[in-house]
Amino acid sequence: GNMTTLISELSFNIAKYFIIITDIIILLIVLICYGHRLFHAIHGLFCKKVTYPSSNKKHKYGYLITARNEENVIGYLIDSIKNQNYPQELMRIFVVADNCTDKTAEISRNKGAIVFERFNKKLIGKSYALELAFKEIMSNKEYDDIEAFILFDADNLLSKEYTNEINKAYDQGNKVIASFRHSKNFSSSWVAAGQSIFFYYEMLMVHRSRASLNMGTAISGTGFLIDRSVMEFYGGWIFHTLIEDVEFSLNCAVDNIKIAFCEDAVFYDEQPSTAKDSFVQRMRWCKGLKESFFKYTKKILSKKNAHFNQLVFELLIQIAPVTNIPICWAIINVIYGIVFTCLGFIEVQVFLNYILICLITIFVILILNFWFISFSVIIKYNKIIKSSKTKKFVGAVLYPLFMLMYLPISIVAQLKNVEWVPTPHKENISIDKIEK
Repeated sequence: GNMTTLISELSFNIAKYFIIITDIIILLIVLICYGHRLFHAIHGLFCKKVTYPSSNKKHKYGYLITARNEENVIGYLIDSIKNQNYPQELMRIFVVADNCTDKTAEISRNKGAIVFERFNKKLIGKSYALELAFKEIMSNKEYDDIEAFILFDADNLLSKEYTNEINKAYDQGNKVIASFRHSKNFSSSWVAAGQSIFFYYEMLMVHRSRASLNMGTAISGTGFLIDRSVMEFYGGWIFHTLIEDVEFSLNCAVDNIKIAFCEDAVFYDEQPSTAKDSFVQRMRWCKGLKESFFKYTKKILSKKNAHFNQLVFELLIQIAPVTNIPICWAIINVIYGIVFTCLGFIEVQVFLNYILICLITIFVILILNFWFISFSVIIKYNKIIKSSKTKKFVGAVLYPLFMLMYLPISIVAQLKNVEWVPTPHKENISIDKIEK
């Protein structure tokens, strides 16, 4: 009887330590991969924002807007560009009306923009519109005096000092500059609040921290400057994954082109206000991340004269399929459970209890992590977020739900064929109304 008890205890301990050691290894992998995010989050909260000295030299810029059926909002963006506290003769506005069936092109022309119309039902997406725009501009001698391009989505609005502020950063020799993404519609729904908080997190706990450490950062979809020489270096816009901004940023990092962050150059961006619109947009991001990771990582890392540093590592982790880690953990533990229970090393109920405790622990850690982010952001940016105290609080409380939606979104994105679709924009409001 004693021998049986001894064997039973030994078997149980073997099974137990096997599972615990595997879980510790997976936890260490997670910490190695994502430890920098915790560091940036804390550092971003306490470090000072990077500012740039005043510049006497005024540079000439081309404002490049990509638009697909944006007649509701594009006029307000062009007005906000034309109302910049900056010499008008140093500003040219370009609009790519991409597969438009509305009055986007007509409104843009009437507002004084140079319009390129594009109709292509096979090559669909913002990246192809950008490719056409740069091809047209760079091949036209009339635009040779444009020193840099500032890229926007049609729903954006610029604060009046935007160009002056980004000009300060550009005059310091920065070739690519990300700017501060403010939310246009925090109050419109809990989904819009969640996405707004996500971008405020990015501004504070990613870009500000990286800029403070002088390590360079990444662009994020819209509101960024590119020096003409960078487009000449790449031969135009050649970035065509579903997440062309991350693809461009990773190329810059590997090619040692530092992306600066100008926090005082403020623009406003509209967030999806329904769960459906947010789901579709984030499914494209998830699919794009997977696409970039599997099709692209090897290609970019094998580049001649590739430059490797902490930022390259962080951007590679950003495009890595994150959700595969908990999926792998679940699969490994299920296999262990089946094997060890079949061998009689461990009782089924004991194993199930262990898995339940692990799942509850992970869930609680995630919720606390998301609340740390959301409440930190709301407290830090309380004065500038245009919303009531109640809506800010509700947005912060529900932020974990917004982020946990990523789990089903990323699973669906891996199984489904995802194509680029425009996000509907409904907030037709002027910059004067927002900033009054």
